[in-house]
Amino acid sequence: MREIESPDAIEVTAPEDSNRSDIVGAVLSAVENSDLLIVDVSTESPSVIYELGAVNALGLPYILVTSQESLPFYLTQTRGILNFAFANQYDASEPSHRDLRNRLLRNYQSPDGTEATESRFSEYFGGLPIVNISGPVSIATGYQANFLNRFGAQDHGLLSREIVWAKGGRAEEQIEEVAKVRPRHLLVVIPDLYRNSDYNDARYACEDAMRSAGLVLESVSVLEEPGRNQRLGMGVMIVKEHPEIVLDIPRTLFPLMKSPRILTALKNGKGFSDSEVRERTTRRLLRDFRAALEWNLGIARQGSDAPWRRVHIVNQKDLVEKVSALIAEGSDA
Repeated sequence: MREIESPDAIEVTAPEDSNRSDIVGAVLSAVENSDLLIVDVSTESPSVIYELGAVNALGLPYILVTSQESLPFYLTQTRGILNFAFANQYDASEPSHRDLRNRLLRNYQSPDGTEATESRFSEYFGGLPIVNISGPVSIATGYQANFLNRFGAQDHGLLSREIVWAKGGRAEEQIEEVAKVRPRHLLVVIPDLYRNSDYNDARYACEDAMRSAGLVLESVSVLEEPGRNQRLGMGVMIVKEHPEIVLDIPRTLFPLMKSPRILTALKNGKGFSDSEVRERTTRRLLRDFRAALEWNLGIARQGSDAPWRRVHIVNQKDLVEKVSALIAEGSDA
């Protein structure tokens, strides 16, 4: 961390400094944009305790101070400055002032500010802040950047040009061309993680459901560079009878079942062994993934002529209905 030029370079704000009518939004915004927070729990104000919960959830560094001889119950195992002497000016002869000054210095000398960070929530989840324990949002953002952008990108995305679906190895003579088509739709299938623990299980379940509707799913790859040096790209599925309809089950979703959120619950919570509790938690994680993905797609669609509206998110149980609707839509066009 760069050393500060002088104490004047430190911007200090307090909730009462806000001129916004939305005081809660103003405080949470200030919390999120702070390098360090000093939290006064002297009166155990409900508002302050709520804000401290937000600080803990975000994993931000903070220092607890209180004018009392002890901290509130939930904070008793946290390092705080007790018997703090509140005053308008720093007093070098006051022990609590010197203690706060030293802790401030240690924080600013720490590259990431972890010197002042203590959170019972983070300790519970193995040192990770709540904001990072489940991962659905990060997974959705990575999926958007690494996979969906290859389909939806304007002009050169796969939904904007004719491509070849192929099967086989990398050697030219081993590649079998399945179809040459301009894709019309990409379906992102949200798997039922509770019932299908890995990608193959989910794929087989989708294939069985489609077969019951008289449709066949075929696993293929994009032939990205036709010609002598042919190369197979990413693997997807297509509806064999309608190869313009492309499906993908996000493989990155399956590691969610090994996330700190799930593993900690399994380790510490007897109730989590109950199948209904685990199923509800799993579905909440998938809901968060879908919400984040839809948010990202919404941003991509704004002011863009790219074919993002032909990217659809569908739950596994609704796959057959959605594919049938797209086929009927194509027939009417």
